[in-house]
Amino acid sequence: MKKDQLKKIVGFRVRLVPIANRLNDHGLPLTKIDDHWIVRDVTDEGIDLHLPRTGHCRILGFDNVHQFNTDRIDGGVTYGILVLNVQLTISRNDVSLTPTRPGEPVVPTIPPDPIRVALLRQLYADPTAHIPAGAMSQFAHKDVIAEITRCKAEGLIDAALLQGGNSVLDAVALRLKSHGIEWLRLNGF
Repeated sequence: MKKDQLKKIVGFRVRLVPIANRLNDHGLPLTKIDDHWIVRDVTDEGIDLHLPRTGHCRILGFDNVHQFNTDRIDGGVTYGILVLNVQLTISRNDVSLTPTRPGEPVVPTIPPDPIRVALLRQLYADPTAHIPAGAMSQFAHKDVIAEITRCKAEGLIDAALLQGGNSVLDAVALRLKSHGIEWLRLNGF
């Protein structure tokens, strides 16, 4: 959209189409919230959006906005809808964008589990190593046990599991299997 057209909506509350993705601290998707962003300003750089609920801000280039539609006026505040040519993703203190077709959502890329990455890389680096769950002290012990159990079930590693009733009480990763090596390659490690 053109700068002159967007200057008319400064102060408006706008919903975004597509709705912004939200990621937790581990980069995993959270439920989307159809928030109202505030158009704080329109400058030569672009349109300055602010999300009051979280404090996030992002300046969008004029080419990132496909169209604007008025929604309603309520209590003297004008609400509208911005159809974007980009998908916003909120992660920690950052708002990133990914190009897309007008209004079409883009599924966020989910990073691999950091426990899995550390475990498989360690087994790859030292094929003779046996890694007890407790040796990965940078992660919660129960989370490492759960990841070793998943990796064994997926055929990525050989592991010894100490069963207790219906749960695994402890685990030791014994060796990386060929599927584990392939997983590392496919994920760029």
